[in-house]
Amino acid sequence: MKRREFITLVGGAAAAWPVATYAQSARVRRIGLLLGFRKADPQTSANLAAFHEGLKAVGLVQGRNIEIEERWPGIDAGLARTFARELIENKPDVVVASTNQVVSILMQETQTIPIVFVFIGDPVGSRYAETLARPGKNLTGFANFEAPIGGKWLELLRELSPQTRRVGFVYHPGASPHVEFLAAAKAAAPSLKMELTAIPVTSMGEIERDIPAFAGAGANGGIVVAPHALTLEASEIITRFATRFRLPGVYGDRVFA
Repeated sequence: MKRREFITLVGGAAAAWPVATYAQSARVRRIGLLLGFRKADPQTSANLAAFHEGLKAVGLVQGRNIEIEERWPGIDAGLARTFARELIENKPDVVVASTNQVVSILMQETQTIPIVFVFIGDPVGSRYAETLARPGKNLTGFANFEAPIGGKWLELLRELSPQTRRVGFVYHPGASPHVEFLAAAKAAAPSLKMELTAIPVTSMGEIERDIPAFAGAGANGGIVVAPHALTLEASEIITRFATRFRLPGVYGDRVFA
């Protein structure tokens, strides 16, 4: 998601509170941030700045009429649950959450506090929304990808590297969007004359073991890496392997470039 899109999202979500009430009400609004990335990441820092800019555009300013409480669990699920409970205990008006893992944990902890999600995939399949048109529940937000993108990633790899015949598809098996991406990639592979190998990863150790194993299994290999808090956290490791083993790649986020 680009910075401008992030501003639009936050501004649209905040619009649920009529602008006229900001000036009339003395009550300070409370916003919780529960984000499944590293705060030090440059892209995350830019998005955080855009978040504040989007709020300011609709009359919400930190220290004046809103209080923002931040939590950054990264890929640690246990820490995400602890932070979710801390935020909920402080009774925020809304929580902004990113990544499927964090949103799933947060929705287990509250069914009443509004949740605005960003940087997630497959909101319907993940049960965050009943339908795209009418989310229902206490969640709404933006999804970055739809399932057919899995096949498009293979098409891009084919254009980038026509000699590639073997493709390692790196994904998190516990993320429902990734399962759909993989299914779309499998459906596209035969027409592209590519042999697809699923590389499910749930830890750094599996990434460090399984990508080199795929590279060593034959020539003309390439990789597709689906976006996830884990793969983003491991971006330097993954791109280092891609360089070492000469694996052309297509990635779900520009941080890999």
